[in-house]
Amino acid sequence: MSITKRCGIVLLSISALLTSVNVRAQTPAPPIVVGLPPSLQFASEDASFYYALKNNRLKWDVVAENPAVQQLLAMPVVQRAIADARDEMVSKIQSNLDDAQTPTWARNTLAFWSSQEGQAYLPTIASLASRELFVFADKSLAEQYAALNTMMSEQLAKIDLDEDSSLEALDPFEDLADSPANRDFLEKLQVPRIVAGANMSGASEQQRARELLSMLVSKFRNEFLQLSDAENKYILDSLAHQNAGQNNEQWVLHLTVDDYPWDAALQRMSVDAEPEEVAALEKRFAKIRDRAAGKSLVLGVGFADGYLYASLGHDPDQVAPNKVEQPLYRRDTFKRLLKNRGKAFSGIGYQNSTLKQQTSWVTQWSMYLRMIPSIAKSMLSDSELDPLSYQPLLADIDQDVEMLQADLKRLYNPLGEQLTFAFFFEGGIAGYQHHHHTDPIHVQAQPLKSLQHIGEKPALFSAAADWDDDGTLGKWLNRIQRRAKQAMDLAAESGNASPTSEMDPAMTTGLTELFLATKDDLLPSVGNEAAFVLDFDRRSQQWHPAMPPAPNALPIPAPALVYSLTDTERHRRAWRRYFDTINPLFAAFGPLMGLPPGQGLPAATESTISGGVHLQIPGVELLGADPKFSPGLALTSDWAVYSLFRGQAVDLAQANSPSFPSPLNDLSRPLIAAGHVDLIQCADAAQAWMDYAMPIARQINRNQRPPTLDTEPSKTPSMEETAELVTIAIDLLRQVPSYTHATYVQDNSVVKQYVIKVPTLRPAAAKQE
Repeated sequence: MSITKRCGIVLLSISALLTSVNVRAQTPAPPIVVGLPPSLQFASEDASFYYALKNNRLKWDVVAENPAVQQLLAMPVVQRAIADARDEMVSKIQSNLDDAQTPTWARNTLAFWSSQEGQAYLPTIASLASRELFVFADKSLAEQYAALNTMMSEQLAKIDLDEDSSLEALDPFEDLADSPANRDFLEKLQVPRIVAGANMSGASEQQRARELLSMLVSKFRNEFLQLSDAENKYILDSLAHQNAGQNNEQWVLHLTVDDYPWDAALQRMSVDAEPEEVAALEKRFAKIRDRAAGKSLVLGVGFADGYLYASLGHDPDQVAPNKVEQPLYRRDTFKRLLKNRGKAFSGIGYQNSTLKQQTSWVTQWSMYLRMIPSIAKSMLSDSELDPLSYQPLLADIDQDVEMLQADLKRLYNPLGEQLTFAFFFEGGIAGYQHHHHTDPIHVQAQPLKSLQHIGEKPALFSAAADWDDDGTLGKWLNRIQRRAKQAMDLAAESGNASPTSEMDPAMTTGLTELFLATKDDLLPSVGNEAAFVLDFDRRSQQWHPAMPPAPNALPIPAPALVYSLTDTERHRRAWRRYFDTINPLFAAFGPLMGLPPGQGLPAATESTISGGVHLQIPGVELLGADPKFSPGLALTSDWAVYSLFRGQAVDLAQANSPSFPSPLNDLSRPLIAAGHVDLIQCADAAQAWMDYAMPIARQINRNQRPPTLDTEPSKTPSMEETAELVTIAIDLLRQVPSYTHATYVQDNSVVKQYVIKVPTLRPAAAKQE
């Protein structure tokens, strides 16, 4: 069993015990605190990140005291499911703990937290977690993260995909240690300073926490270690207790690579090992000592400035969190946070520019993009082509990868630090996300006109604008077209017969035509605004003849895509090219739709609408659905609306004046993106279908044969339990009526402002920090 798995077992054990004890009921709710967290004073202005959670008990109470949640947890079927899951998890944990390879400290840890002594500390832990939690890291974390990503990117680019090479034969440690770039990385690597802590309520809680730490240190010394005598002695001698007063006390473990008893560790790990395994261990230990010479690991726990903290680092003189001369909140990015300092905060998060870039999806995917040239080379080398014939293609692919990485970084991962914070208000949560760009932002945001084409009251919409189109998409379409031509020319040169059918030429021609229609007509005709809309305004008592008629009209989810246009006729031409290319494919399925064999669909139906035309996909009526279901495209001089329902497409093509809560209460505000989710409408629609479907389901259930006496009791919820579960789930949707956000540009920052409505949230500020 791996170390990771054993650690996971212990964490699951503690989590299970924490959730099985009603620690919340044993601790009174602390007062709501307004103001910035004092821990902001501990993070220096060059910190890699800082995160803080405040007023945590309020968040828990909003969920735990919700009547719908309490009703859900009180249901016998839910209690059975929780009990079964807990029993299964405990059984798996116990099975792994009984494994001979499981260290004694893991068993002792579980035994302690399962005992009355361990559970007696759970209320203290719950109380510590109920107010403020924080964690921050120094700048070296981001720097070393960047160096690690660079190293991994170089490794991925060098992977040989030759089928004769065996990945199983690779030794990751040897490869990392022997590469010059990686050797340099390991030699410069230092353990970054990371500090986490929890705010304490006063002397009594600090005394209780001191008792817990003293007891854990004692157990660590006497029970938890399972190493050789020399290693145990060295570690215990390195653990120091430093008491600088009642409010400043710490336990520090300082380990150095140079002083560690490696010979004893090697002897311990060589027991019962084969000679070749021992030789491999000796080689690995020698490299570790060589690469990590002079390095150290420092772990600390203790109290400082009213906080219980734990820290990780390499400097024994920087263990406890201290107020710094140049704190993080002095940065310009924190101006908006400071303007809201009088709020009751829920959380604050910060990442410096380096860490934000290195942890983004762009950086992670860019590393794997480096493998594309190797994949292309492997595919081409397997063909019968002369290597000289495909070298130009490989060179172009190399250039494409570098260019794609640069474009992704520029468009989706620009330099700049990010600050996020949220605070409570009467009936909800509001927040901001600031991405302050290092380079100048050239976007000149304007009011989103698409917000006038999403309907009067949509259940959901997401709108965005590209105010800074630099032609990147067109550039990549041209490059893709050139690469496709190069690949087809090489395929023709190879002279190999296609392993597919005679449809290959037609399929190739069709795909080429679709690509050209997109490149030459569709994309050039689209403007810089787009929106996705979902509403429940379309209703019918019988959407399809196969459905029993409903006593009341049923709402159906109606999605739509809305695009601003620069050239209506070009967009219409793209529609025709798509239809003419795809329509022959329907010939094979014509009989299923009542069409003569070999015949595709007739021409699209056109009808005049106010300011434009509606193009309806033909043949849908053959499906027998309600006539309201009529997929098509509404075109005006400025807008294109794709929808499954003609009525919706026509409505959205016309301008209207919707009304939304803050921060979208002013539609004339310059924005680059906006969105809104109305969960009340979603809940109402779900309830309507619930009322329709449950009587049908009950009737089907009654018509089934009853179980025999030999049938084992089923753990599956009964029909009535399922109905109650769905009803409660719908009720939970109503507890968070809406989420609204707006994204704009301010002070060279991209700012996302959002509001979440939670009517049951009633923070009563009682304490100022």
